[in-house]
Parts: sequence; C-alpha cells; structure tokens
Amino acid sequence: LQANAAGSMAISETDALTIAGMTAAGDVALHAGGDLSIESLTTTAGNVTLGSGGAVSIATLDAGSGSLSITSNGSISDQAGSFINAGATFLDAGTQDITLGDDALEEVNFGSLDVRGGNVSISEDSAMNIERLVATSATMRAAGGVNLADANVADLAVHADGDITDSGAVVAADASLQASGDVVLDHAANDFGRVEASAG
Repeated sequence: LQANAAGSMAISETDALTIAGMTAAGDVALHAGGDLSIESLTTTAGNVTLGSGGAVSIATLDAGSGSLSITSNGSISDQAGSFINAGATFLDAGTQDITLGDDALEEVNFGSLDVRGGNVSISEDSAMNIERLVATSATMRAAGGVNLADANVADLAVHADGDITDSGAVVAADASLQASGDVVLDHAANDFGRVEASAG
C-alpha cells in the first residue's frame, strides 16, 4: 500500500498489511490482523500507532518528535539498514521478542522507551531514556548515557557510551552493566541478585 495525506490517516486490514510508502502531516494509525510490514512511513506533524495480530517489521519509520506506539501479538523487529526515529515510544510484544538497531548500518533513535517483551534487544544511536522495561531478558545499548526509571528484568545487560543511572527502581536477577562513564544505580528500591559492572 502507498498513500499520502495532508492530515491524519487511519487504516485497518483484517489480514497482513505492507506499507510500501506513506507520508502524512498528521497522526497515523495502522492495524493489521496478520503481520505488519513498514517499508517506509513518515509523519511530519503527528503520532504513529501500530497494531498487529502477527509480527511487526520496520525498514523506515520517521515520526519526528511525535510519539510511536506499537502493540503486537508477534515479534517487533527492524530490517537490515533500517532507519527509525520517534519521540516517546511504547513497544508491547507480550512475551514475544523485540529486536531493534542490532546492525551497525541501522540508525535508531527514541525520545524515551516504555517496553514490554520476552527477549528484548534495542540499540540506540543516541542516549537512551528507559521509562519502563519489563522483559525476560534485555540487552540495551546506547551511543550515549542510559537512564533507567523503572525496570523489571530477569537477565539485564546495559552498555552505555556514557553514564548508567537510575531515576526509579531497577529489579534484575542478573545484571551486567558496562559504561564508558560512571555507573550509579542507587535507588532505594533497587533489587539485584548478581551484578557485574564496569565503568570508566
């Protein structure tokens, strides 16, 4: 499907849906009963909401400073060489996996992250602000500092080109923390089983 709109756009499909090219100047809402594939989607002045009864795959998605919300019954992933840019971002894959920014040729940036998934791997080409993270395992990488406001993960790995900090409770049975700057996780409600940390 290809479409352009001077304002908002909403599309619902009972089966799988592929967006080959879409540009809007307002909010975009897309729902697929099956898999949802985003080849190219840009909104210049709005928020993006995606829903899928299957998996979600993204090649190019630019919401500017607008928010991004993805709810999926399957995995959420990006395609090789992807470009993803959004403000406040909500990702919910239930117990399925989320993999974004796992290739050096991909460019992924979010204003903030609220994530729920099974095995989660997200790499950002900027600082990472994690508002909430609930997962079985999570590997979070950032080309800047990483702040965790609320995290509950059995197996947590954080790699930061900067500081690793908290502004809320971090709960992890096993945590591996690597930072080029400082590692300061001092919230009173933090609860760790085992911690391995490297700083500076």
